[in-house]
Amino acid sequence: MRRVEQVAAVGNHTAIPLVRAPAVAGEIYVAIVSLAGAGSEPVPQVRLDGSELEVSWSDGSRETLSLNVF
Repeated sequence: MRRVEQVAAVGNHTAIPLVRAPAVAGEIYVAIVSLAGAGSEPVPQVRLDGSELEVSWSDGSRETLSLNVF
């Protein structure tokens, strides 16, 4: 987490999530960031099937994203 002050249009304090990983051709990296600000939340379940990514949230809702565009 990188924290900076007095740089954002939406407030004085900004926290920027940062992920570092080696670049590997053909690999897929997934990062999920919560903007709720309500403390810790249950970690969502992530499933990758070929080029389809499915995220299952703690409230039971699901989202699917096709990675075919990449």
